Amino acid sequence: MLMLAESFTKLSTMMVQEKSSDVKYEWPKFSGDTKLFKAWYPAILAQLSLPPWQDLYDASRKNIVKTTSNLSLNSKLYAKLISCLEGSALQSIVARTHLHCDGLSVLHDLFQTHQSLQIPEDIAAKTV
Repeated sequence: MLMLAESFTKLSTMMVQEKSSDVKYEWPKFSGDTKLFKAWYPAILAQLSLPPWQDLYDASRKNIVKTTSNLSLNSKLYAKLISCLEGSALQSIVARTHLHCDGLSVLHDLFQTHQSLQIPEDIAAKTV
């Protein structure tokens, strides 16, 4: 009985903490390896489908919105993406000054750069 009461107390404490604290999820890292982009991009889209990022996600297309008037959120997305990028991916984005503070354009640029490249495994899979 004591164990049951203890378990209930722990569970209720955890539920109260979840409601009161801002839950922060770690976004996946991306270093520029095109082979890993296929897993990274959908993970980022999944994050954008959740609050507070939903204004940047188009649920009907299951992709990012084309444009946004929410400049503050777009700037926050840029900062979040910069913290997720490493190595050549980070260097590439930081060097493109026209992308600064524009998270949607960063995602679009990354998609164009890494998704459009033909990976040998993809070519083999398509020809089979």
